[in-house]
Amino acid sequence: MATGAPALFRGSLIAGLAVLVLVVAGAFQAALGTYRPPSELSASGPQSIRVGATIVSAFELTLMNLAPQVDVRLARTGWHLALKFYDDPFKALKDLDDLKVDAALVPLDNAYAVYAGVAGAPFKSTHIRLLAPVFKEVVYVLARPSAGVTSLKALEGKKVAVPPAGTGQMFTVEKVLKLAGVDTGKVRFVHAKLTEGLAKLLDGEVDAAVYPSGWPDPLILGVAEKAKLTLVGMTKEEAQRLRSGAISQMGGVYYVDRLTRADAPFIPEGVEIRVAWTWAVLVSSALVQTEKAQALAQASLQVLVANAKLLPGLSEVKSLEDLQALILAMPLRPHAAVVR
Repeated sequence: MATGAPALFRGSLIAGLAVLVLVVAGAFQAALGTYRPPSELSASGPQSIRVGATIVSAFELTLMNLAPQVDVRLARTGWHLALKFYDDPFKALKDLDDLKVDAALVPLDNAYAVYAGVAGAPFKSTHIRLLAPVFKEVVYVLARPSAGVTSLKALEGKKVAVPPAGTGQMFTVEKVLKLAGVDTGKVRFVHAKLTEGLAKLLDGEVDAAVYPSGWPDPLILGVAEKAKLTLVGMTKEEAQRLRSGAISQMGGVYYVDRLTRADAPFIPEGVEIRVAWTWAVLVSSALVQTEKAQALAQASLQVLVANAKLLPGLSEVKSLEDLQALILAMPLRPHAAVVR
């Protein structure tokens, strides 16, 4: 087995990163105002709007600071927000299809795959409708420097930690790698949840780890910086393949950003890292009660505009009209409550 970070070092690193996550979350809370834990918004009743939220990372947990603001606005119209948490976006989408929840916070590619019946989606539902984009979800590729992984193609032949099989997160990983030109049959996938996968990378059990999460995720970036891991980017050719492939196979749901030292301090000076990303979006169903969908859409859009500067991807949004224009530009059909 390859040698990696000693157990004592790994333990202290994880403990230190836990503090980092709390600090980042605290700063987010201070910016957004008084925070109530999500559990306080979980009670369901006849006037509840049930929202399934996918929580798999530290970043997405901090986003729950927006929930109280949505709840306050809903209360003005007689509704109440009830949250239900999932570790897999496809599970949240299935409950939405079965009308067990009224909306779901999931990656755009997962929602579009279910809507369009894309290969790899566990089911099809043409009732899925877009309410709002919320934040950028980046596909992080981390590697040990000694592994020699300098591109996505270089993952072939390597042992790579990835999300659990059959999940929405794994769907994203496989789609991005395939569209970028990687023969995924040559990649030795080791399926594990995010924290378990990072631990395997630190211990030297795998050469690399590929996980989608919100940008910037304090846990993933903290591990990369403190353990001196490499944040692997796409080559120019891989980025071009991803964009062109996404247009023909996934309706243009994937994008490419260039990260520099200004985005992550451990990126070398003068180096640009190309990363793939998709939106994390709030979706509902055309079968959901109209009043519920309208109330949730109005409250959510108002909160997103008010906090746009804090949300990567929405920083240029200055009005509801800007946000609606962004929604209409996306491949997933918007809900009638958004465009009325």
